[in-house]
Amino acid sequence: MQFSGPVPPPNLLMQYEQISPGLADRMVLMAERESSHRQQIEVKIVDSHCADQTAFHVEVKRGQVLATAITIFAIAAGAYTANQGHEIAGGILGAAGIGGIAINLILGRNARPANSGAEEEAPTEPPKRRKK
Repeated sequence: MQFSGPVPPPNLLMQYEQISPGLADRMVLMAERESSHRQQIEVKIVDSHCADQTAFHVEVKRGQVLATAITIFAIAAGAYTANQGHEIAGGILGAAGIGGIAINLILGRNARPANSGAEEEAPTEPPKRRKK
């Protein structure tokens, strides 16, 4: 005889109960507790993935804001320096600010973590129980 799942079929469960009174209830209770435990773990996994994604998006947004501020500062510093009669130095400052951001945008897209949570596999199923 074979069965799958945490609880044996009713006729076998009845035989267990005849051998040891209360055993069937304990087996069903054990299966219920295991199911509840597995569900709690899955909720924690999903919550941690959501928190990781939120943190990642906050970090990206912060990086974009800071990059914009640095670019504006570099362009303003370059324009000021060029306006003061140092055109080459002003051009270098402005180009360095814009170039740094352009390089980060190009390379930053390729540097995203390989495993950002979406590709992870779901938890594996528990092994099936068999009774002969």
